[in-house]
Amino acid sequence: MRIASKFNLLTMILIMLALLSVASAALIRAEKSLKLARLEELQSIAELKVGKIQAFIFERTADIKTVQGYFNVKTNLPIMSQYQKTGLIRFICKLKRCWMIK
Repeated sequence: MRIASKFNLLTMILIMLALLSVASAALIRAEKSLKLARLEELQSIAELKVGKIQAFIFERTADIKTVQGYFNVKTNLPIMSQYQKTGLIRFICKLKRCWMIK
């Protein structure tokens, strides 16, 4: 092989290595930027969901506090908790007998 052809081959190999290294660096940078963009999207979605869940829990807590203030809940809750200890089925049977008698 002549020196000129060896020099041309070496130059082409060096150019290909340079192009390959630049392409791989660009690919890595693009992959990182795409991952970062997707992660930001997911974080914004997570923040929205957290806000909705917190609002839901706050509404349910307010509903529970409101219901606890009702007169019939204050009077019937101790009775219901007593029958919960003895058994719900017996309590329902007693209620059915009371309704049938009336």
